[in-house]
Amino acid sequence: MTVYQVLTRLWGSGKFSAFDSRSLAYLNQLGVTHVWYTGVLRHSSGKNYVKGNIGSPYSIVDYYDVNPYLADNEDKRMDEFERLVKRTHKAGMKVLIDLIPNHVSPDYSDSHGGIPTLGRYDYDWSDTDKIDFSNTRAWTALEDIVSFWCSKDVDGFRC
Repeated sequence: MTVYQVLTRLWGSGKFSAFDSRSLAYLNQLGVTHVWYTGVLRHSSGKNYVKGNIGSPYSIVDYYDVNPYLADNEDKRMDEFERLVKRTHKAGMKVLIDLIPNHVSPDYSDSHGGIPTLGRYDYDWSDTDKIDFSNTRAWTALEDIVSFWCSKDVDGFRC
């Protein structure tokens, strides 16, 4: 198994579409079996507490969404991500994305009920809020998140 990690926003134009069939064929020719697309899940950006204007890909604001800036058309961003998954599979490789199971952004929100947090962070991770695993709702929420991305044909996660 050979995993190729890429910070998605730094590949070519920084869009999902930059991973075209030619680029993916090249990775496959190198012997890559899995492409780990880092920074796909929607994270906080443009807030006063984020690290740099674009923010950290580990300050998740919504586990059920992808970053709008990765799409050519922000309104079609999930469709564009799903097409990236299909192109990657067609090129003979599997898709990995980050799953950040221990913290979220301080402004985390989703339409699925959210995740209970502790309202605090560790060290200098001021752009995060620790998930409260003493609350079993957090366990169920993360199981639901994994199921959601598996339904999008994501093959695995880096946790």
